[in-house]
Formats: sequence, C-alpha cells, structure tokens
Amino acid sequence: MAPELSSHDPATGERLGRVEIADEQAVLDALASVRRAQGPWAQRPLGERLDVLERFSKILLARKDEVAHAVTREAGKPLVEARLADVLPALEMVSYLSKHGVRELSEETFRLSNPMLLDRKCRIIREPLGAVAIVAPWNYPFSIPAT
Repeated sequence: MAPELSSHDPATGERLGRVEIADEQAVLDALASVRRAQGPWAQRPLGERLDVLERFSKILLARKDEVAHAVTREAGKPLVEARLADVLPALEMVSYLSKHGVRELSEETFRLSNPMLLDRKCRIIREPLGAVAIVAPWNYPFSIPAT
C-alpha cells in the first residue's frame, strides 16, 4: 500500500480526506501524459482556448460555494476570505482574459528605437508553456494555481 497524506480541518482536527503520495514513476507518468495533451492544446486557436476558460468560469461560478467551503475547511480561513481571496480572483482572471486575451496573447511586432537598428523588426510570440509545477503557499490553495 502506498503512503498517504491526510488533510485535516485546522479548526476541528476532522480528517477531510486523503491522497496517495505519488512515487517518482507516477509523477513522471503524469508529466508525460500532460505533455502529450499539450501538443493538441497548443494547436487550438486562441479563441477556442479562451472558450475552455469561459466554460471553467461558468462551472466555478455554479460551484463557488462548494469551492469556498473546501478552501475554508482545508486552509482554516473564514468563508468570506475564501470567496474573496480564492474564488473571486480565478473568476476575475477568466473575465480579464475573455475581454483582453486576444490582445494580451497575440503576436506583437515592433521596431527598436536604437538608430543603428531602425531597419530591424522584432516580434514577441506568446506560446503555451505546457506543464508547469506550482509551489503555492498554503493560504491561497485555489487562487494561485487557478490564475
């Protein structure tokens, strides 16, 4: 049996759940799976990727109380703080990207101001990073990974 990590409500000590601690091979397998999924995701047009985020936003909005309660029980923060500091920033980020994502994530071209380089054009190309690891503080367990 694999070792486990338990989650407890800091206010009551009640055990909330448990997860198996992944060994190195399980982590490598998960990473390989994510990397395989990244290729098709990166090939999707930006508008389609933003549509996926919009669906996430609708699901989160419908389940906002459930998420806030889970954060409260796991992190020990007041419910109002879980709503304002964890759920709301994720919703706001999707709202921002819905309105500004095409502009923020589109390719930019510009010229340099150095007189010796006026004949040069520069480009900034933004591409999905793929799998990333996030080490987030315990007190923002939802908003940091979500945003």
